[in-house]
Formats: sequence, structure tokens, C-alpha cells
Amino acid sequence: MPNDVPKQGNGSQLEQTVEGLQYLHQLYQSQYVILTQEINAMLDSLSKLNNAQKTISGIDKVRNKNTLMPIGGNIFINASVGDASTVIISVGGGYLIEDSVDNAKQFVSNQIQKQTTQINGMMKSKRELENAVLDISYKLERLAQ
Repeated sequence: MPNDVPKQGNGSQLEQTVEGLQYLHQLYQSQYVILTQEINAMLDSLSKLNNAQKTISGIDKVRNKNTLMPIGGNIFINASVGDASTVIISVGGGYLIEDSVDNAKQFVSNQIQKQTTQINGMMKSKRELENAVLDISYKLERLAQ
């Protein structure tokens, strides 16, 4: 991306500069939209992890009591939680493991930390893209004068 916008020059050179800046502008805007969608998906996942963390932390409160159990699609059934000393954890790739509640708490905590770090990095990239789009918009505006 050119740092300085040429004020004068032959028409062909100016036209090429404008076309190059317009291409970069469109490219950065597309990347910005995609990155925003990815951040929103990560925030949704992080919210679910936070809910899981709260549920695991309060598992003793529902032991041997009736509760509503989600079965998907925002549908719940009445269920009784019996032995809650172990839980089933999805570790990715369709694999599930049975582990202790304490290990599940640590697993969820680690996942929250990883996703928070990823979201922060993505937010930084988003700000950089936003600044690049604004910079290019400014240069295009100067060229139009």
C-alpha cells in the first residue's frame, strides 16, 4: 500500500494508484466482515463455556434433585441428577471422555482462557483492518480532490 498519495502525475499512473487503493479497500473490508463474524462465533462459544463453568461449579446443588436438562433445539426434559462425580467431556473430533468434575472444571477454565486469548488477538487484527480501511478511504478522498 502506498504511503503517500501522488498529487500529480500522468493520468495512467493516478488511475492505477486509485484502482490499487480501491482493490485494497474492498479486500480489507471483506476481511473485516469475515473477522467480525468469526469473533461473534467465538464470543458465542465463550458464552457457552462460561455457562458450562457455572453449571459444573454448582453441580453439588442439583445432585439427587430434579432439574431441567437441555436435549437440544431449546427443548428441555425433567431429569434427576444421580451420581455427578464424573462428567462426559467433548474433547473435539467427535471424541468424548469421562473425567472427574475437578478435571472438567480445569478443562473448561483452560478453554475459556484459550478462547479469550484468541478473541483478543482477533480484536487487535480487526482494529488494524479498520485503521487500514480508514487510511485508504482518506487517501482515496485526497485523490478525488
